[in-house]
Amino acid sequence: MKINSIELRNFRSYQKQKFSFDPLGNLLIGANGCGKTNLLEAIAYTSIGKSIRYHKDDELMAYGGDFFAVEATYTLDNGNTMAVQLSYESGRKSLKLDGVLNRQLSSLVSMVKVILSGSG
Repeated sequence: MKINSIELRNFRSYQKQKFSFDPLGNLLIGANGCGKTNLLEAIAYTSIGKSIRYHKDDELMAYGGDFFAVEATYTLDNGNTMAVQLSYESGRKSLKLDGVLNRQLSSLVSMVKVILSGSG
């Protein structure tokens, strides 16, 4: 499974930003505080449906925002693509897989594989 792209709206430090990824690999370089960790958190969010750093989803909204949305496209091992859309507004989270509303957030863990590793 490989990530093709991710679009963030009102997610942490990003008002609206789309990132495309090279299937051979990517390197994130930037100054402290420019959003590298926020991007990685958004990718992880599409796998587990919750923050890897915060307890509440409303903490993921950009400053002054009243919602956030994350949409990622992946190429699966069988060559098919899958779109994962997660949004949060008015205290409610919504998940769509390939545009179809899915009420089981737990299904993400078995579908989108993200490996988290840290040091320190």
